[in-house]
Amino acid sequence: MYLSIEFLDWPYGEHEATGVDFDKFNRGHEIWRHAKSRLDGNPNEFEIIDCITSLKRAVNSRIKTIAKEYDFSSLPNIRSKKQTLEKYQDYGIIRSSFLKELFELRNLLEHEDIISININ
Repeated sequence: MYLSIEFLDWPYGEHEATGVDFDKFNRGHEIWRHAKSRLDGNPNEFEIIDCITSLKRAVNSRIKTIAKEYDFSSLPNIRSKKQTLEKYQDYGIIRSSFLKELFELRNLLEHEDIISININ
């Protein structure tokens, strides 16, 4: 087998040769850090609500980025019914039960204005 010496000049690192734009994944991490910062000190109810809504945004950002960058929609469904969160769970990407609880909590906060939240 012949291997050209030119391969030594190829760029290397996590951003090369994968076809994935890793910078797009940073947005989810930025939102996650923002959510975490909302709980610093002694957070009030509005900071806790902001944390929860930001966590949902961070999760949505990650899910959309994974779907786009890895063309996740082209993978076959393991279940007979196409359910996005369950598909991610089947492939070991996420735990859909956790996400459903987060989404339900966020919806309660947004649509029913629950004010009694305990983060402990």
